[in-house]
Amino acid sequence: MSNEEIDARILKSLSAEKKKILLTKLGLIPLLPSIISNINDDDIYSTKDLAEFLKISPQHVTRLCRQGTLDAFQSVPRGKYMLFGKNIKDFLNRSYYPPKKIEKLAEKFLNE
Repeated sequence: MSNEEIDARILKSLSAEKKKILLTKLGLIPLLPSIISNINDDDIYSTKDLAEFLKISPQHVTRLCRQGTLDAFQSVPRGKYMLFGKNIKDFLNRSYYPPKKIEKLAEKFLNE
């Protein structure tokens, strides 16, 4: 069995999460900024809070909520969006580590 075949089998056997961990440890994927640790999973944040934190406009955060990209809830119909810290962290992880990018990096690394 050639090295390429072995690499292909290894790549297929790894889950996306394990690929991300492997590539992060190898330094191919940067770590999330440490400031993310300031977000408490159980706290509730407003769109304004998140906009200030990420240095983007509140309208953009609201747009992400409306599109379903950012998981949020409204306390009343047509009310302001509110977000749990865990949902913010999940969104940042998905945005920072797009699965397709991880897959391409893993293939590139194993094919070198």
